[in-house]
Amino acid sequence: MPEPRPRLAQGPARYNRTPIMLLLDRSGSMIAPHLEAREGGDVTTTRMDALADAVKEFLTHQTNGVRGTKVGPTAEVAVGLFSGSAVEWKHVGPTENRPFTLLSDAEPVEIEVAEGEYTPLAAAVKAGVEVMNNRIAQIDQDPDLSLRYRPMIYLLTDGKPEPDGQDLVGAANMLKKYAFDNMRRPHFFFYALGIGDADDSIMRQLAPDAYFPLRGHSMQKIMRVVTATLGGDGYIAAQKLFERNMGNGRRVDDD
Repeated sequence: MPEPRPRLAQGPARYNRTPIMLLLDRSGSMIAPHLEAREGGDVTTTRMDALADAVKEFLTHQTNGVRGTKVGPTAEVAVGLFSGSAVEWKHVGPTENRPFTLLSDAEPVEIEVAEGEYTPLAAAVKAGVEVMNNRIAQIDQDPDLSLRYRPMIYLLTDGKPEPDGQDLVGAANMLKKYAFDNMRRPHFFFYALGIGDADDSIMRQLAPDAYFPLRGHSMQKIMRVVTATLGGDGYIAAQKLFERNMGNGRRVDDD
């Protein structure tokens, strides 16, 4: 018997929820130099520091972040950092021991590189899917809550999955089941964003219709386009947004 798909409903904002998850690579390669475009001119920083600033804007800015979108009043956010062999769920608000926090309670989070660590891509995908599905089930089982917009997961990485032997096939099958098997009504939308030395071939295996290679673009611009996709009509609409704002994404890397 097929698993029930999450129900979307519309009611008072305080009873609606839209889970949004960021899965961010924090492996050692994220310390690589990065040229970030800023209003006052280009600034040389690291990929991780540039991403941390962009995520801060995403979570807290009143107009350029989630708060300035139609999703804002119902959004709850989770931030997972992956390196080594595990995913660390950052507390983005006052609620402890729970990955998701209402956007209205969200605060800036500390995001730092785990130097020398590997990129556990398969484990990160599996952990993200499990946490998201658990949250969808919790909302579905709570008579006082409902999903307002379809949940979204955004994974960003700059490297190849290491060490060898990761269960990438298992991760891809999970995504196919929950994110891509029914493109119009998935359990959640999943978008993969590649920078630096991301392995395009592997990323396309994981997200064949939702992988965007974004080399050479500023983290701030990437996260602002992510913001623009929130609450959108699905994969085709997101593809058009990324293509319009980022081109084909196949520019020379920034390091």
